[in-house]
Amino acid sequence: MSGDGLPSQILLVLGMHRSGSSALTRALSLLGYGLPKTLIKGNVSNRRGHWESQPLVRLNDGYLTSADVVWSDWTSGRLARVPVSHRRDFEEDLVNLITDEFVGGQPAVIKDPRICRLVPVYRSALSEKTPVQAIITIRNPLEVIASLVKRNDMTKANAALLWLRYMLDAVSGSAGMTRAFVAYDQLVSGPLDALRDVSTIVGPFPTQLDNVREDVTAVLSEKLRNHEFSADQVIHDDLAHGWISDAYAALRLLVHDPSAPPPLETLRRVQSEFDAASSMLGKIIGDYDSALKELRRKSAALSASVDLKTEQVRMLRDKADDRANLDQQELNQARAALISAEAEQRILKSIRKSTFFKLFGRKKWRAPKSAQ
Repeated sequence: MSGDGLPSQILLVLGMHRSGSSALTRALSLLGYGLPKTLIKGNVSNRRGHWESQPLVRLNDGYLTSADVVWSDWTSGRLARVPVSHRRDFEEDLVNLITDEFVGGQPAVIKDPRICRLVPVYRSALSEKTPVQAIITIRNPLEVIASLVKRNDMTKANAALLWLRYMLDAVSGSAGMTRAFVAYDQLVSGPLDALRDVSTIVGPFPTQLDNVREDVTAVLSEKLRNHEFSADQVIHDDLAHGWISDAYAALRLLVHDPSAPPPLETLRRVQSEFDAASSMLGKIIGDYDSALKELRRKSAALSASVDLKTEQVRMLRDKADDRANLDQQELNQARAALISAEAEQRILKSIRKSTFFKLFGRKKWRAPKSAQ
């Protein structure tokens, strides 16, 4: 292992995919929290970078897979029933990997949305070895849904329930930890004030905010928002109304008071109801998704058949056009030949009418008698 041990402090940035956690992580790195050595490169969906450790993401994915869960799953799978031995192996690998990926003895920021589902395992592995705190990013669920539908071709129902699962797991998994909640819309509209509020909970940043205010402001820009919805729209949305709107309202209250009992009780109630209904919802949405996939498959096959027939018609039309062009050429040649023949006939007639032809053209020529 490289490095001098674990970081002196770890900030876990928790939040659903497409919730602004990448921008927040980058801002925290400017404020003195170390980033991993092996960063995932920026891509089409996030050109500024994800600021995540590639090997750490692979490790998290592997643990989820062992529980029959993938990142896009809102079901529980077997996460609560992972064998103790497997969990201990993961915790050991996690400590070793963080030691390799981060500078020992320095504060670090760790971000991967999958950690929302793995907070209890991270706490078990790290909390007795180094201080671990959490910052939970909250973004309007309608914005997250719109982003996932566009980026991942996900159905709105799955995207909505995925947002709910990640946020509920992040809150329940971090219960009892030092944690701050930050709203994405406030983070990009007033980044300096939002970060000052965070620092009152997690403690002073290693680098003073005023010293990097311009860089932080540039990172946390309103230009990051590709989708924008209001809190009222969540309440009145047919899909979000109920569990999702209740959870979003409760989360926004926790931004101002992370330990407020009423919103925490709301989140516990929503999670209890959601967990109880997950099995049935999974079956219903699974059947719907299967039917939708079959419909898309048939639609794609029909589209391919139409494209093939369209191409065949085009080829036949081209052949007909070629035949027509050839026939026209032959007709033009015949017309030219006819015109030439007619011209020759006119010349012949002209010759026959000439005096010379009248004298010599119709009788055999004979030599004069004097020459005989």
